[in-house]
Amino acid sequence: MNKQVFLGNRRLVLVASLMLAFSVAVLLSRIVLREQPQTVTIINDLAAVACALTATLFFIGVWLSTSSQDASKKIWGQLVIGLVASTVAETIWAYYEVVLGQDVPYPSIADLFWLFGYAMICVALFTQYRLFQIAPSRQQKRIVIVLVVVFFLTGGLLFLGPIIQGFDPEDALGSLLNIAYPLFDLVLLVLALTVIFSLE
Repeated sequence: MNKQVFLGNRRLVLVASLMLAFSVAVLLSRIVLREQPQTVTIINDLAAVACALTATLFFIGVWLSTSSQDASKKIWGQLVIGLVASTVAETIWAYYEVVLGQDVPYPSIADLFWLFGYAMICVALFTQYRLFQIAPSRQQKRIVIVLVVVFFLTGGLLFLGPIIQGFDPEDALGSLLNIAYPLFDLVLLVLALTVIFSLE
């Protein structure tokens, strides 16, 4: 999208401006209220719910406006399901911390919704890739592999390594979840890169 088209779309400019203002407001509030951790926690939780809900509503709008004859409608629907699940998870998390004023149990039902949301977004990206019916070139495959290896090594050193070393047999489910989240991120990364290269 070139600059003229972007600036010429008033609705897009308005939404982008509101998103920027919201992000700046949240950032400033975290800086100003850094000595009040409970207040910062409430702001973070409410901001996360607001962002997840906004994204969900936008995707629902796209899904509803897509013709039923369009093959991409199914993909938008899968993304909507994934985002709805993530929004529910964020809401549950916020309910514990903001309303109940207590730590969120781990694992909790929120994790089930988050994992389901991850799975649906992975399914949507894979469906999109299959829809293109284009195999990445050898060079594209090499780039994807290099990027994945770099991210995997970086993530392995910074996150997965310590998590695996700290695996607690008495809390096996929680420890497995700690491993599952970064692995899901890696899967999403591979699928997203594959879809992007397929667009060429």
